[in-house]
Amino acid sequence: MIAIVNLNFNMERIYRLTGLEAGGVYRTVRPFVQAGGKGVNVSRALKTLNEKSVIFGFSGGRMGSWIEKDLKRRKFKIYLSRCSGESRVCIGIYDPENGKQTVLNEPGGSVSGHEFGRFAKTFQSKLRGFKAAVFAGSVPPGISPRRYAGLIKTAKAKTGITIVDTGGEYLVQAVNAAPSAIKVNLEEWETAHGKKLGSVDEIEKSARRALLNGVGCVIITMGSAGFLYFSGEGSYKVSVPKVKVVNAVGCGDAMTAALAKGMVNSWGSRKAARYCAAVSVASALTAVPCMIKAGDVKRIEKNIRITEI
Repeated sequence: MIAIVNLNFNMERIYRLTGLEAGGVYRTVRPFVQAGGKGVNVSRALKTLNEKSVIFGFSGGRMGSWIEKDLKRRKFKIYLSRCSGESRVCIGIYDPENGKQTVLNEPGGSVSGHEFGRFAKTFQSKLRGFKAAVFAGSVPPGISPRRYAGLIKTAKAKTGITIVDTGGEYLVQAVNAAPSAIKVNLEEWETAHGKKLGSVDEIEKSARRALLNGVGCVIITMGSAGFLYFSGEGSYKVSVPKVKVVNAVGCGDAMTAALAKGMVNSWGSRKAARYCAAVSVASALTAVPCMIKAGDVKRIEKNIRITEI
C-alpha cells in the first residue's frame, strides 16, 4: 500500500474548445467534471499498475463535500480531513486540434494551524503498513513550507520511502527533508534554484547537490525531450519515442506512480528510468489521464533510449 498526500484537492471542469482567444465569447458542450489533483492522478495510475494506494488531504465547504463524494463514487480509497476554507475549482480548456490545454488553478481554501496539526497527527498514526508515501501537487494556503517538510520527514521515518513532486519554496524545503526521490519539471527545478540552468552540466551539478543533501534520486522532466535521471548509481538522459498524443495531461503524474512502483520493488536506476518513461508516454495515449494500458507500456519500453551523462 502506498500513501498519497494530495493536500489541495479540486473540482476539475474540463472543456473541449477549438480556437480559444482572449476577449471572445464561446458556447461549449457540457464539461467533463471530476474530483482532481496530482495525487488523484498518481493514485489512478498506481491502480492501473497493480499497486494499491490511499489518498490523504483536506476538503472544505460544499465543494469539499462534493469532492469527497466523487472520489468515493470513483472507488478511490481516501482519508480526507475537513478544513474551514472552501476547496477549489480548477478549469481546463482543451483544444483537440493542437493538443494544448489552458489551465486556470485556484489557490484552494486556507488551512488553520489547528486543522493542520490535527491532520499531521492522524496522518502519522495511519502510516503503519504503508510501503511508501508520495507527496504530489500544490499546497493550500496556511500550510508553511517547513510544516510541509515536516510531513515528509514523518512519512520517511514511518515508511522508509518518500517521493515528492511539488514546486516553489515547498520544493526547496522538500530537498532539505531529504526524500527518497524528487520528480519535477525543469521549470520547477530552475524556479527553486532562482536561476536558469542553461546546460545539462549545470542541471547535473544542482541535482548532485541534492543527492549530497540526502535525496535518493532526482528526476527532471523536459516534456517531449524526455528527462534526466540522477542517483547514486549514475546520471542518465532518457529519450522517449514520438507518439500521437491523445491527452498529455497527467503524464508527469503517471511517471511519479511508476517511480513509486519501482522504488517499493527495489528496482535499479536503469530499470526504473525505463519504466518511468514508458508509463509516462503510455498515459499520453489515453483520453483520461493516467489510465495506462499494460500493452502500451511493454511496447514503448522497447523504444526508450538511455544514455549516460
